[in-house]
Amino acid sequence: MRVGVISDTHNPSVGDEPPTEVISAFEGVDVIIHAGDIYQPSCLDWLEKIALSMQ
Repeated sequence: MRVGVISDTHNPSVGDEPPTEVISAFEGVDVIIHAGDIYQPSCLDWLEKIALSMQ
């Protein structure tokens, strides 16, 4: 199992799709853990499009 970790997602312009940089960084991971400081809860939605997201 491959795990990715992200935090401090202070991006006020979160759209419906994750940024390409985030998709590339988490390519092949099974689970993404968000370690906190979530600016917009919608960023969790796009993380779940990449892999199972946990906070």
